Amino acid sequence: MTTRNRLIAQSLGQVISNNNLSEDGQVLSTAATTVYGSEYTAATDLSGISDSSGFVDGSLHYLSKIRKLYVWDDSDGSFYNITLDGDALSATVAGEFYQGSSFGYQAGGANNTFVGNVIQKYSFTTDQNATDVGDLATSIVTNAQHSSTTHGYSAGGQTPAKSNVIQKYSFSVDGNATDVGDLTQTREFTTGSSSEASGYSMGGNAPPTVTTIDKYPFSSDTNASDVGDLSIANQQGTGVQSTTNGYNAGGTGDKTRIDKFPFSTDTNASDIADLITGTSRPAGQSSSTHGYVSGGSDPGNVQLNVIQKFTLTVDANSTDVGDLTAVKYGASGTSSTASGYLAGGFHPTYFNVIEKFPFSTDTNTTDVGDLVESVQPGSGTGAQV
Repeated sequence: MTTRNRLIAQSLGQVISNNNLSEDGQVLSTAATTVYGSEYTAATDLSGISDSSGFVDGSLHYLSKIRKLYVWDDSDGSFYNITLDGDALSATVAGEFYQGSSFGYQAGGANNTFVGNVIQKYSFTTDQNATDVGDLATSIVTNAQHSSTTHGYSAGGQTPAKSNVIQKYSFSVDGNATDVGDLTQTREFTTGSSSEASGYSMGGNAPPTVTTIDKYPFSSDTNASDVGDLSIANQQGTGVQSTTNGYNAGGTGDKTRIDKFPFSTDTNASDIADLITGTSRPAGQSSSTHGYVSGGSDPGNVQLNVIQKFTLTVDANSTDVGDLTAVKYGASGTSSTASGYLAGGFHPTYFNVIEKFPFSTDTNTTDVGDLVESVQPGSGTGAQV
């Protein structure tokens, strides 16, 4: 079957064959370079082909496995994902599979009057308030949240009874979530991390606090399986990910510990580094090079506003790189290609604030919008597309 992106590639190739694209997308009347399509079968967006030396400015790259079309821009050394919006072509910078380019999501949460089921969505392209786009199948708080390329997920949490339910909702159509499977244990405060193929729920309070790493596939609606253990029984940490590894940072088991486990093999996590400031119930974000741990409560249960980051390429301790707009814990974190976001949280009241910080510069967050409801998600991570 010929996909729409392949048709776009063919059409563009016919129009601009043996020509170059200018930085603003205009065709130049020169035969200096050839625009071409290449069939890559990488599992992730442009994984392993980030060396700019082999690419022609304006060259087209079609990744057949994920059915996406990209153009290389020499001016800033980046791939841009080409999409069709109605009759208009547009291009956005290509991020890792665990980053979004359009929206962040927060599902569930609670304040002092209710445990909620609302799925809230907020824009990554425009600073504005969130909107209510659907409901979870059950009201939930302290749930792990995960992202595939097409759906957001909620796993476990408290209803107020502890839950093992995995729920799924669509990114392409605003609507309610459905119950699609179960974790291996009923538990809350489990930490969420996502590979391209699977959602991982780490640790949590069953009770007791557990070491379990559960994994469930995005390709089919089914139950999770136990695939390994954290290096210590832990809950109330936050999840971070690279293209190859999942991370659990902080938590009540050891507030300074950073655990890492590979996506490629079902195995235990290892303790690979420390946070400069120990924390529980922080929010987590992931750039293409660093993991971020934002806010939370320190070992003396003093609430924090610190943003910490650690490298995803070398196992090393975190550094303090900025501050939140206020001290808080229990917010959910999401990641665009350019920025880290936090939504909600608590201390000493419930927040509705959506704030963001840039990945390109170590600096403080700014308030960019409001949630529909002031809630404490308590999960560490949200979902994004």
